[in-house]
Amino acid sequence: MLLTSSYLAIRLSDQLAGLMKIHQISGYIQQIYLAEYPEKLLLLDGASRADVGTILRYIRDD
Repeated sequence: MLLTSSYLAIRLSDQLAGLMKIHQISGYIQQIYLAEYPEKLLLLDGASRADVGTILRYIRDD
């Protein structure tokens, strides 16, 4: 069986779907993307200084 990069990307995506959830938060300037793993969080892009409170509230309250 020939494995193409598209096939591998789809399989990896299927595996990560059960492990990770992406959250989209409205930021001061742009959208903020936060990846939620079972034991950790990963901020996917830099946010502005004005977004720190928004991100912390989202993590704490949602």
